[in-house]
Amino acid sequence: MGFFDSFNKALQDGVDDYKNTVNKVVGSSYQNIYFNRYPNGPYICKGCGRSFPERDRDCTVDHIVPQKCGGTNAITNLQILCRSCNSSKNAQLNMLSIKYSGAALLRELKKVIRY
Repeated sequence: MGFFDSFNKALQDGVDDYKNTVNKVVGSSYQNIYFNRYPNGPYICKGCGRSFPERDRDCTVDHIVPQKCGGTNAITNLQILCRSCNSSKNAQLNMLSIKYSGAALLRELKKVIRY
């Protein structure tokens, strides 16, 4: 194993440690944590702009960087999407993520790649 292989493994281990720590602490309650942090509506879908005066079943909390792409449950990686936009995003990093969540996306990617 060469220097770069060792470096890349250490980098990946650090990313995995960060992700695992955040996800372990936050767990599956990230939606409740989001709504506790931002208790007052209206909530605005970052995709289509639909407004929700209060939390309801069509107002979902989405991962900007999907968990399968290394995203975490950290509040900086969460955004509001309506159920329709969330299902069309379908756990992808796509133009919806980039267009409507640029600053948050950059923050999360810097954590993931330890830039």
